[in-house]
Amino acid sequence: GMLVARMIVVHIDAKNDGLAGAHQLGNLPFTLAETSKSGTGYHLWYRTPESWDENLGFAEVNDAIGLVPGVDIRNVGCVYHWPSQRWNDRQLAEVPANLWNQLRDKLVRREQAAAAISSIIATGDETEILIMHDSLIDELAKPIKPGQRNTTLFTIGNKMRQAGIPDWKDRVKLRAVKVGLDLTEAERITANIAKQP
Repeated sequence: GMLVARMIVVHIDAKNDGLAGAHQLGNLPFTLAETSKSGTGYHLWYRTPESWDENLGFAEVNDAIGLVPGVDIRNVGCVYHWPSQRWNDRQLAEVPANLWNQLRDKLVRREQAAAAISSIIATGDETEILIMHDSLIDELAKPIKPGQRNTTLFTIGNKMRQAGIPDWKDRVKLRAVKVGLDLTEAERITANIAKQP
């Protein structure tokens, strides 16, 4: 569990263009790293400037699935280690400021979206709630750029979950497959959404 560690993990999936995607994050300094379970990717570990929160632990940013193509960030989820994974022998480096700021901005936007959804639900106005549901369903149907499929589906799916759209999982999976992701990837996205607080 990452909540007890003042660290983030940058998970680069080389099969899904992760090496190219990682370049979009700017300079990633050498740090403690391991190969991924499949052996086709890398987990880069970085120390963060987070302070401890009595209720949340180290959670100043959030997990970011598909931050850029082929790259996930773990800050609050779990990272499992398998015997087949190999570590390097580098020291743990500080998280690059550029990446940290990107993650903080993303969390702020996500919190703002969640607050907007909560306030509509709080009105108890059925018409308002249905209009919100419809607009999220429309948002899901819009074209998605190939490099942004995971992030976009995660973001919209998470809003649909918060808005209480009953069949959000099926809708997100269906859309994921329509935009060219395989079923395993589609299920990974909905599983990650379901784990959100």
